[in-house]
Amino acid sequence: CGLAGDLMRWWKGLAAAAIGLAVLGGCSKNSSSSDAQLRLLNASIGYPSLDLQVNAVTQTGSASTVAYGAAGSYVSVSTDAITTSVATSGSSAALSSASRTLSSDTRYTQVAYGAQGALKIAQIQENIATPASGLTSLAVLNLAPDAGSVDVYLGTTSSIASASLVATNVQSGAGSSYNSVSAGTYYFWITGNGDTTDIRLSGQGLVLGSGQVMNLILSGSTGGLLVNAIGMVQQTAENATQNLANTMA
Repeated sequence: CGLAGDLMRWWKGLAAAAIGLAVLGGCSKNSSSSDAQLRLLNASIGYPSLDLQVNAVTQTGSASTVAYGAAGSYVSVSTDAITTSVATSGSSAALSSASRTLSSDTRYTQVAYGAQGALKIAQIQENIATPASGLTSLAVLNLAPDAGSVDVYLGTTSSIASASLVATNVQSGAGSSYNSVSAGTYYFWITGNGDTTDIRLSGQGLVLGSGQVMNLILSGSTGGLLVNAIGMVQQTAENATQNLANTMA
């Protein structure tokens, strides 16, 4: 048996509003209620720990020293177009930085990805409506530069033959639309587009919570076409991520 029913209702037009892949700039910390909220997600296997900087100032506490596969805490930032950067933990030298104007009263995740020496930044705007009880809104963000276009399957058994396609032809550097899926714990497969035998990542235990908005972020691995994945729930506490590391050679 596969997923109950179709398990999938594409929410057209949401991807562009939710996932911005332009290089992220940021903002500075203050206490205004109209500020934006910003956090860092470390999706780069080249950097075991990264710091978030705002106007060249490293953020303190759990907003920084963010381990691979984890997300830091949110910091309040001005909506003015000023600079944010990512640096190796303990270093003041920025690995990547940019400027962007953010919207007030909105949460964002700055995703650091790429190999050592080639760090890049993507942005997720966390403003998708909460789905009904029993459902998860799921989108896939492909930040694995060598993987090319991929498909994503979820299933309730260990066979991909009975799994459901929940995202298709997600190209490198792009994101899928949001897809309404029944909440639960799933087997998962990332494959090359159109080829279920071309498996880039597979495993079990992907948890999709009731009433949650989930971003499944694909990042590069040391295995070329193979990918790693990180599940991140919109507007959650620090480190509330699922690190789905690749065990294939």
